[in-house]
Amino acid sequence: MIYLTSICFGAIHMTNYEEVNVQTFLSVIGRVMGGFYFAFIVTKYSLKSSYLLHAINNIIPFFILLGVK
Repeated sequence: MIYLTSICFGAIHMTNYEEVNVQTFLSVIGRVMGGFYFAFIVTKYSLKSSYLLHAINNIIPFFILLGVK
């Protein structure tokens, strides 16, 4: 189940890109690895902890981009 959800997690992030090519596919591999990490967090701690970690992971680049402008 962890393999399936991690691959789905990576695949859902493919919608972040306008076109699907080799570079997009390679970048999605990192998202799949992130899916494995978040699955580990769920099994060790809780789903709530995984959501929180994912939110923190998303908000850091957001604040960096706000600071650049």
